[in-house]
Amino acid sequence: MTAAAHAAAEGRGMRACRPCLRTLQALLLWLALGLLLGDGARAQSIPLRRYAHDQGLLGVADTCLLQTGNGSLWVCSESGLYRFDGHRFEQVPLQGQRGHSISAASEDAEQRLWVTTFDAVYVDDGTQLRRLAPEETGALQSNKLRLANPRWGMVLLNGTQALRAVASADGRWRLQPLFDAATLARLPQLGKLGEAQSEADNLWLGCDHELCRVAADGSVTVYGQAQGLPPDRWRGVVRDRDGALWLRGDHHLMQLPAAAGRFVAQHPPGGAPLRQVVGQAQLLLDPQGRVLMRSGQSLLRWEHGRWRRFDRSNGLPDSGIAVLLFDHAGDLWMSVDGEGVVRWNGYGWIENWDVTQGMNAAPTWSILRNSQGALLLGNEAGMNRQRRADERFQPWLRDAGQQVLGLHNAADGSLWSLSALGELCHHDRQGRLLRSYPRLRVSIRRLFLDASGRIWILTTDGLYLLRPQSDDMPQRVQALPSSEYSDIQQRRDGSLWLAGAVGVFRLRDSTWTPIRLQLDGKPAQPWVSKLLIQEDGQVWAALYNPGVWQGRLDGDTLQLRPSVQPEQRELQIYLIRRTRNGWIWMGHNQGVDVYDGRRWSRLSQSQGLLWDDISESAFFEDHDGSVWIGTSKGTSHVLDPQRLFQAGAPRVTLSEFSRGGHPIAAGARLPWNQESLHIEAGSPDLYDDRNRVSLRYRFEGAQTRWIHTPNFEIEHPPLAPGEYTLELQLLDAYRHSASAPARVAFSVAPMWWRSQSMLALYVLLCGGLAIAALHWRERHLRQRERNLAELVALRTQELEHDKRELEIARAALAVKASHDSLTGLLNRAGILDALAAQMRHSVAEQQPLAVAMIDLDHFKRINDTYGHLIGDAVLTKVAKRLNTDLRESDLIGRYGGEELLGVLPGLPIPSHERLQRLRVAVCGHPLRVGSQSLAVTTSIGVAWYRPGETLQQLLARADQALYRAKHLGRNRVELQQP
Repeated sequence: MTAAAHAAAEGRGMRACRPCLRTLQALLLWLALGLLLGDGARAQSIPLRRYAHDQGLLGVADTCLLQTGNGSLWVCSESGLYRFDGHRFEQVPLQGQRGHSISAASEDAEQRLWVTTFDAVYVDDGTQLRRLAPEETGALQSNKLRLANPRWGMVLLNGTQALRAVASADGRWRLQPLFDAATLARLPQLGKLGEAQSEADNLWLGCDHELCRVAADGSVTVYGQAQGLPPDRWRGVVRDRDGALWLRGDHHLMQLPAAAGRFVAQHPPGGAPLRQVVGQAQLLLDPQGRVLMRSGQSLLRWEHGRWRRFDRSNGLPDSGIAVLLFDHAGDLWMSVDGEGVVRWNGYGWIENWDVTQGMNAAPTWSILRNSQGALLLGNEAGMNRQRRADERFQPWLRDAGQQVLGLHNAADGSLWSLSALGELCHHDRQGRLLRSYPRLRVSIRRLFLDASGRIWILTTDGLYLLRPQSDDMPQRVQALPSSEYSDIQQRRDGSLWLAGAVGVFRLRDSTWTPIRLQLDGKPAQPWVSKLLIQEDGQVWAALYNPGVWQGRLDGDTLQLRPSVQPEQRELQIYLIRRTRNGWIWMGHNQGVDVYDGRRWSRLSQSQGLLWDDISESAFFEDHDGSVWIGTSKGTSHVLDPQRLFQAGAPRVTLSEFSRGGHPIAAGARLPWNQESLHIEAGSPDLYDDRNRVSLRYRFEGAQTRWIHTPNFEIEHPPLAPGEYTLELQLLDAYRHSASAPARVAFSVAPMWWRSQSMLALYVLLCGGLAIAALHWRERHLRQRERNLAELVALRTQELEHDKRELEIARAALAVKASHDSLTGLLNRAGILDALAAQMRHSVAEQQPLAVAMIDLDHFKRINDTYGHLIGDAVLTKVAKRLNTDLRESDLIGRYGGEELLGVLPGLPIPSHERLQRLRVAVCGHPLRVGSQSLAVTTSIGVAWYRPGETLQQLLARADQALYRAKHLGRNRVELQQP
């Protein structure tokens, strides 16, 4: 608590001028609280967070609660389906439409969301919640659709019939009867289903007035009177950690212990009703393994073999609770009829106590468990005691005064107490007053009892010491300045350390020593309001101004530097404590910061703390490691401090990324305009406390550094054309962690006058202008060039004409010189030149070369019989036939008279077939010459070139082969062996 708060507390104490009346009022309050209903349960005050219209939840008649595998929290209501982003609820449309009355929602094993309305079934297809067509569902009964999700498939209760959702190959669904006709005939109660609930691979069904279990293999087990189960409408099923099965009906609550064969009855306390007019008759297992159910406006929890009740006296809503849900963090969500949704913060690991639970007026100034095991609280109106954990707090030790700031146990079990007005009292174990010391006329800051039994009192006017065995009253320590002191501790070596407005002092033996302080390496003498020195020399401190300092003790010097945690620099620190496990606890005006040696975590109202404003010195570590923390509204009991560090990294959801109201999808290409980009984010894992979380984002392609903002709705200026990736990350200041970044890649097209088409047009225009300028500049030169060109062209045409005629004449002479004028074949000189060239080529390429000597048989007879003209015609036609049958590389020439010479490069040995085709080309069918049909045959002699021989030698061997062909009867091919 701040100094101003101390002053206010002191003022209130000074105005206490009627002690008798105050005593009477306190007594009446005690009696009134004792009349409150109780059933042996701890009367803690439940911290609730309410959600209704202000948080976007338009429907306050809620029908179901669901948290899906990705952490999203869903609320079904009569006005639509809502999803929670950690701060607000957003209505989710069903196939593009809002306002449906939702009856149920569930998630299947593939993490698909299923939703039922008054008369329809919807399923998430990856893009939207799509309504199943009538051919997929069949006939549905209105207002009687419920869902259950065993691991083997989604089940829909359609009235009293169970349907199983089966996926088709085309991506559609079929709702098929879960039980065939034979099963229904054998077990007719399966046709009278009431409720359905899943448990791993089991589907539990209220079937007629019995209970049916459907296993993954389709087998059905019926539980009824034979198993000790009375007839009832069975609606809720849960299995506890011991393996016992709990069952709830309209009139009975039953339990089947593990390995037992019969159910046993369990009776709610005080005849609590089981039948629920509104909402679901649920049975749940809480994160601590305890069975929880609702009963009217109350909650009942089974713990330590009996029921514990929570009702309006604990802070539950006045209206009836409809649906319950434990989220992944272990908090309990409750839909309240007509009021919306509430969340029980810190369920199971934080308990809170305030004036509604028997305590005096807050703040709580001191906390202690006495030698009898009772918990004591010093607060504004005096002292309270809780003798057992299942009892309410009661006023105690009225003679201790008001505004009890300090409580300490002595070694003998007696109790020392100190009020804000300086009333120091000593009580024995039973609370009987042993001695009351004269009031100190100063403002009190703290009471401390050291290991030797000395009483130290820190005040605004110095340090006072009482030696109970020898002193009649506390005496101010003269060795210290008369100033305000606010913190004190004793180390294992027995030294006493004192912090206050004039610095830090150490008492060793009987000597007080001032401690030198260095802040950021510079000597200083600041007001040290809180100090913790660990045994290893590490130091935590708070100065008068906000912020946390840490450093080390080096002899008589404290070296301090500001905390590296930026969010701690504005905190007003009220206490710094170390628990037995080595954790550091810092209470301040925004909750409690805890350091486990590696990580920081913050505890605040959003996690279940009663109030964020922590009282000075109101901190106590219990024997079981739990921690009690006093606040300006009461006391919080942290049952399981480990929960502060169990949460993983937070998640961030990109609720909206748009421009001009149009969503921006991944991979989108946006036309450029001057509209800003709109970003909305959510933190579904971190509820409500927006001081805890912040965002950082950047656009890769435009920025390299992150932009930090506390806002979850961001308007970013328009981006220039280019390729971008939005990166969005959530930062958790309480646990110093960050979410995995959400990414969306997109691009912005250039402005129209900078588009690719316009740039191409600019290039064309510039090129056109340059060409036009060149044309204009060279116009006259070109005209002169044209005139000269015409003259030159005319003269050139004349010369070209003469040249062409000369070339034609030369070509004709060349052809005439190398070709036979009659047959058009190469003449003797031409064919011999060609043969010589092929001989050289054969040697260079190492390829075969054949020479064929071709002679027309009895050609002289044709000349003699038909005349020389006919003979010439025969030679011409034979030449044409041979040219037709030749390869591209083959050559034929007229060697002399009726003899022809063929040059056949690349022809392998012996190539009979090819040479015979050459012969057949001549004599294959008669020659038609005028009116004559003449049968002409030919003899062919072939020789292959031998490297090194001369042309004449090659021709001589071919001629020898030709002679042999004629000698052997003509019209044949003979080869000269190589």
